[in-house]
Amino acid sequence: SPPPPVVHDRKIIRNADLHLEVEAYDKAYPAIVEITRAKRGFVAGASTTRLANGKIKATITLRIPPERFEETIAELAKLGTERHRNLSSADVTKQYTDLEARLKSKETLVERLKKVLLEGKGTVKELMEVEVQMGATIEQIEVIKGELKYYNDLVGMSTITLQVFEKDLGLPFEYVQTLQSVITVRAFDVDARYAQAQQVILAAGGQVVQSQLSRSNEEQACGLVRGKVDTAAL
Repeated sequence: SPPPPVVHDRKIIRNADLHLEVEAYDKAYPAIVEITRAKRGFVAGASTTRLANGKIKATITLRIPPERFEETIAELAKLGTERHRNLSSADVTKQYTDLEARLKSKETLVERLKKVLLEGKGTVKELMEVEVQMGATIEQIEVIKGELKYYNDLVGMSTITLQVFEKDLGLPFEYVQTLQSVITVRAFDVDARYAQAQQVILAAGGQVVQSQLSRSNEEQACGLVRGKVDTAAL
């Protein structure tokens, strides 16, 4: 059998996922935009989140001409410390070619159906069926054109998904500031100590978040008091 035809115009979709640690997001973002515009690309989307420790994490989607894909990544990586990089590509030439063939076939069918309607041969019912078929075919053509446009968009401009996060100077705030202590006390007068423990927490400007006293008999009891107190008052 003859070899398959050589396709010179390959349809390649290129994507990159880059994680970048920076000193300050407010300084990094303008530099990202400047690099993107210099490469004739554009920022397709950006979202930011402020973490519990006050640091900013952002996801930025960039669209870059394929011929400037690698050089753009290289320049972006210089803005901070690169933590992760993943490059991928997908050859959609076959899917694209198949869609083009389907489109041509559907368009040919529409022209043939139009000719049938113009000639007006056949019964009214037959002509109505032709109209229905032509309408359905035209809808299929629009769907195929939409798929081709989708591929053209992805092939025409490569996508870089950039995860940017500010350098963490320490542990998150709640972990740095939160201490936990469990104290077990045995006493003869459990009721008095149970009430006293709550007063100690309140006197320190804290909050009693849980208190429970249970008795196994008239002589034995067990109390639990859980509270939140400012670290400085410990």
